[in-house]
Amino acid sequence: MPLPSAQAQALQWRAVRDIVLARDSRICRACGDTCSQGEADVHHLIPRAAGGVDDPANLITLCDGCHAAHHPNLQGTLARRTIERWGLRLARWLDHRHELADVDESLGAAMRLLGVTRLRTPQLEVILAALRGESLLLVSATGSGKSLCFQVPVLLSRGCGLVISPLKALMSQQVADLQTKKVPGTFINGDLGPQEKGIRYQLRKRAFGTGYCGIAQSSSCIAPQSGSIPEWYVRPK
Repeated sequence: MPLPSAQAQALQWRAVRDIVLARDSRICRACGDTCSQGEADVHHLIPRAAGGVDDPANLITLCDGCHAAHHPNLQGTLARRTIERWGLRLARWLDHRHELADVDESLGAAMRLLGVTRLRTPQLEVILAALRGESLLLVSATGSGKSLCFQVPVLLSRGCGLVISPLKALMSQQVADLQTKKVPGTFINGDLGPQEKGIRYQLRKRAFGTGYCGIAQSSSCIAPQSGSIPEWYVRPK
């Protein structure tokens, strides 16, 4: 029996996709948000590469952010427009004056955005020092909350936030965590294909939350700033 043409396969996939979106009422099965027309994706529970089929029983609806979190090396392809929109929304929502005396409300907003209910010692002191523009070094145990110490200042400050990490797995995991919280961010390392890297470099003038990049591959920095879209400074290897 001859295989269906590419056009026939595309039409069949579109029909299955519509069935899944209608079944799930365009609600993301991961975060529970209702997806607008351009934000709903259909995700394979068992990937095609592992033998998964295009059957509604193997498919669920995910929003762009949650879908990108499942495929961190393809987030630019899967969620480019959503990442840009999150950046604009975040820049308008968080602190507009960037004065330390007025940081309390914005600090609470940033903490809620990141899913944090309280700070540990010495997270507040480190965050406030970073917001004052001081140079500092924090040495702390794994799991003690160091990531929050740079994520919050990046969200509340002008300019760029640069995170350099030697661990590709950590980059992928932390960016995926930001994506599930609707915080725009990305990473660049040697695991990405040329097309995906190109998309992320093209986004250098858009607004992001936190960028992770491998030391050996490239160094990039991205962050929102109050009231405008910042530049994305890139330092190639």
